[in-house]
Amino acid sequence: MRASSLTALLSLLFLGFGAACSGAQTAGPETVAAAPEAAAPAAIIPDGRTTSDGVLLGGQPTPAQLEALHADGYRTVINLQTEDEEGVPATLEKSRAVFGADAAVHLPVGGIPGVNLENASKLAEALAAAKERGGKVVLHCRSGGRAAALWALARHQSEGISADDTIQAAKEAGLEKQVMLDHLAELLEE
Repeated sequence: MRASSLTALLSLLFLGFGAACSGAQTAGPETVAAAPEAAAPAAIIPDGRTTSDGVLLGGQPTPAQLEALHADGYRTVINLQTEDEEGVPATLEKSRAVFGADAAVHLPVGGIPGVNLENASKLAEALAAAKERGGKVVLHCRSGGRAAALWALARHQSEGISADDTIQAAKEAGLEKQVMLDHLAELLEE
């Protein structure tokens, strides 16, 4: 075998080996790059967590994250932020543009006092309407704490889960602030 033929053969072998190691798939003469893994839904938004009932809870998404969520099958976004929080007007506008006015729900919940039985009922109604619409649901506030607390309280009201299970659900959904956990416990005692 001549040196140039040997070099060409070795080059082809190394190219095939390199493609196999890089995750590319070879199909005849074409080389097709492997599809990149999509980000897990919870990784799309800050402090994101998917609840036992499939709701994605977390912090305020960026406009690009809202588009990614919609592309991933989310059809309702529920924003618990008040209009005076940083970035909220732009987030509301983008949510309406991406999800549509009916599916971009704004339920302003101002701090700890806003996590109450009345707002939990409103959230339960919004979640029920989202279920009727179909698709997945994103529920967010600035950092995810109010979203976790109000979601758990809404489940307590609509599904009748116990006070202990409500607190546990809120913790599993990302609620870490003791002051909010204490507030939730007080509401559950009423």
